[in-house]
Amino acid sequence: MPTIDIGIIEKLDYKRDYANWDRFESYKHMIKFYRCISIEDDDLLGLIHETFEKKLPVSYCEVENKHNTGIDWAGITLISPNFIRKLIDIIKSNESYRKFSWYNMLLDKCNDALSRNKYMIFFGI
Repeated sequence: MPTIDIGIIEKLDYKRDYANWDRFESYKHMIKFYRCISIEDDDLLGLIHETFEKKLPVSYCEVENKHNTGIDWAGITLISPNFIRKLIDIIKSNESYRKFSWYNMLLDKCNDALSRNKYMIFFGI
């Protein structure tokens, strides 16, 4: 089953295209570097659609690519610390998400990034 991998960018490079993985040996190495959690894509579809509906501000691939909304199911999504609170609110406001095993794990990852003022990175399938 394909997964969405979600991590935290410790040292943000504003000029970097995060879709370019040339500095990593493999995708597995990259996932480890960003300390990603992995969630089955089918389990996250509702949340992904809701981030588009609620117009969660994000960047695709590059920080400077700012005029996007919603988590990209198949690409790279960057979420600024300024909007992680909105993502947390979206997750918490939908009671149906609480039944998923990813609920607490994703909230913990979001809260970690928020408390340290770091960008989050979502790697789509």
